[in-house]
Amino acid sequence: MPVFVTASRIFDGSEWLTDQVIVIENGIIKTLVSHQDIPEGAAISNYYESIIAPGLIDLQVYGASGRLFSAYPEAATLQLM
Repeated sequence: MPVFVTASRIFDGSEWLTDQVIVIENGIIKTLVSHQDIPEGAAISNYYESIIAPGLIDLQVYGASGRLFSAYPEAATLQLM
């Protein structure tokens, strides 16, 4: 059974939404729907005074085995990495 998560604002990666609800099934975000699409009797988690935004992780590798990709932008450097 899906859980519907509401907040005052939800960031979808490109814009802030105030009229959408997150649908979670089996611990996975499935989609966004409008408030009026929440079925009667559905499980709802309300975070009305909060915002929901993705937690982004930026992993960077600059080089490996003594070769910086910025200094040696070659296929061989990528193979080492």
